[in-house]
Amino acid sequence: MKLGIRHLVLILSLLALLPAAVQAQTTVNLGYKVTDDHIWQYDGFYVTADMRAGAAIRVTKEMYASYIGATVKSLRIGWGDPGSAGKATLFARTVLADPGTDFATSAVCTIKNDNRGSWNKCDFDEPFVLTDSLGDFYVGYYADLKANQYAFSTLYPHYQPGAAFLWRDEAGYNYDAEGHEIWEDQNAAGTLAIQLVLTVDTEANKNKAAITSLLIDPVQQKGTRSAGLMLMENRGTNTISTIEVTTSMGEEKYSETTRLSSALAVGKQATVVVPIQGIGTGDVTVSITKVNGKANNMESKVARPVLCIDPQVAAGYTRRSLAEFFESESTYYVPTYYDKYFYPGYAKYKDRVSLVAHHLNDQFMTGDDEETSMMLALARGDSSQVSLPAQMIDRTPQFQYSALGCDIPFMSIVLPDFSGVLYEEALVRPTCVSANVEATYDAQTTEGIVNVSGHIAEGAMGGERLNVTVYLLEDNVYTDSQEQSDLGKGEYIHNNVVRLRLTPMFGTPLDVTEGDYRMAFDYFVEPEWKLEDMRVVAVVSRDIAKHGYRNANVMNCAEMSLGVFSGIRALTAEESGELFDMLGRQVKVSGSLPRGLYIQNGKKVMAK
Repeated sequence: MKLGIRHLVLILSLLALLPAAVQAQTTVNLGYKVTDDHIWQYDGFYVTADMRAGAAIRVTKEMYASYIGATVKSLRIGWGDPGSAGKATLFARTVLADPGTDFATSAVCTIKNDNRGSWNKCDFDEPFVLTDSLGDFYVGYYADLKANQYAFSTLYPHYQPGAAFLWRDEAGYNYDAEGHEIWEDQNAAGTLAIQLVLTVDTEANKNKAAITSLLIDPVQQKGTRSAGLMLMENRGTNTISTIEVTTSMGEEKYSETTRLSSALAVGKQATVVVPIQGIGTGDVTVSITKVNGKANNMESKVARPVLCIDPQVAAGYTRRSLAEFFESESTYYVPTYYDKYFYPGYAKYKDRVSLVAHHLNDQFMTGDDEETSMMLALARGDSSQVSLPAQMIDRTPQFQYSALGCDIPFMSIVLPDFSGVLYEEALVRPTCVSANVEATYDAQTTEGIVNVSGHIAEGAMGGERLNVTVYLLEDNVYTDSQEQSDLGKGEYIHNNVVRLRLTPMFGTPLDVTEGDYRMAFDYFVEPEWKLEDMRVVAVVSRDIAKHGYRNANVMNCAEMSLGVFSGIRALTAEESGELFDMLGRQVKVSGSLPRGLYIQNGKKVMAK
C-alpha cells in the first residue's frame, strides 16, 4: 500500500494536534554544605527584644553552574522557635543591602517548628530561572522575631563565606546614612538553614555527584595509593551506586571506581573512603569523573597540597610520632579520660610516640594561656570545635576518627581498644627528616643547653622550611586543685606537663631547607621542678602559618630524659681523681676540659 502526498499531509496534521510530550521534572535543594540538616531549636540566632529581622545567604554562580536553566519556585527554610509560628516574606536580589534590586519576592508565608526540627517550604510569587547571565545573587527572608527565641536556625559547619547574613530593624544597626540596609556577615557562627528549591529536567540532570569536602593525607609516599575521606553529595535526579575518582597532577592521572556501601538518594550526602594516588609534591586534583559508570554530568573537583616522598628516600629515615593531650584542671572528667581511656591506648606505643600534655586556663598553662590559642588556631578560630579533653596525633587529621566533613586535627578521646588504628595510621606515614636531641645541664647554675640536630633529604621538601618546637616536660606533678567528679577540687598526679617551651608555639624555623641542621636552645630548671622526672621533646614540623592548618604535620620528633643529670654537680679546678667520659674511656686532662659530662670517683660531674 502506498501513501500519496495528500495522505501524508493529513497524518502530519493529525500528529500536530496531539499534546506535546511532558518532560519529567525533579525537585532538588541547593545551598551550602551541612554536616547534618536536622533543625535544632537551640541552634541559631536570636534578638534580645521583639523586632523585625532578616536572614540571607549568597548564591554564587559556581554553586548553581550545573543547574543552568532550572526554575526556582521556593525557598526551604529552617525555623528554630517552637513556641510560635513565623511570618516570612521572601526575596531574591542582586545587591543585599538594596531591596530595590529584588527580582523575586513573596507574600507572607507561615513558617514553624513542630518541636521535632522543621524545614518549611515557602513559594515566591513568581518563579525565576537560573541563567548564565544572572551571576551571584542573594536569597533570604524577613520575619518578626520574638525576644530570646532561636528563630533563625543554623547548621554546621561554621566559617562558610556567604552562608549567613543577618539584618535587624534596630536603631544604629538597620540602615546606613544613605538609607541602605546594614547586613552583618555572621558565617563564623554557623550556616543559615536556607536552601533554594529547584525544579530541574530529570533526564538532563541524571548522574551528578559533587565533592563537598575532602580529607587526604598531606604527606604521602610517591607511587603508593592511600585512602582519602570524601564527603560527597548526590546533586542529580537518580540514585548513585558507584563513582569513579580520578587523582591528577599535570598530565599524570589515575582513576579507580568505588562502590558505595549503599545507594545514595537524591539530595543526600555520604562519606566515602576513596583511593588517592601519590603522584608528586604540589597541588593534587581529585575529581569525580564518572557516576554509575557514566560521565559525571557536572564538574566536581578539588585541589589539595601534598608533600610526596620517594619510597627510597623514606626508607632511610625512622619516624617518631607525636601525641598531644589537651586538658584543664577545671574539667572534672580529665582524670577519668586520661587514666582509663587515653593512656592505656597510648602506653603500647610510648616507645615510638612522644607525648606532650597541654593545659588550658589553669596553673600549668604556659604564658597567657597559649594552649587555648593553639587549639583555636588549629580549629581556624571556630571555638565550637574546642572541647576538653582532646587528643591529637602529629597535628594531622586522622581518617579513622574524623567527623563528617571535618579536617581539624584534634579529636575527642578514643577508647583504648580502638586507638591502635590511630597510632598505626600515623606511624606508617613516610618522612624525609631525622631528629635527634641532646642536652647539657649545669648543676651549679641550674641552666643547660638543648641541641636539636638531624638531616633533611636533599630536594625532598622542595625548598620548604621546617620548624622546630622544643618542650621541657615533667612527670609526677602533684596538685590538689584538679576538679573531680562528685569530689570537687582534689588531689591528682599530672604527667607530661609543659614546664617550659623553648620556642614559639608552632616552632622556630630551621636554619636550612635540606641537608644537616643543628640548633641550640638555652633552658633553666626552677627549684620546685624535679630533674629526675623531666625530659626534653623536640618536634620538627611543617610551618602552619605558611602551609595552612591542614598541613601543620609533624615530620619527626625526638626526646631525651633529663634524669641523667640528677645528682650531677659541677667539676671544680681543685678536685682531683681520674676522669672518664660517659663511655668509660679515661680522659687525659691537659688544659681546660671540653664542656660536657664526665665520671669522677664513680659520680657524674660536669665541666662548664
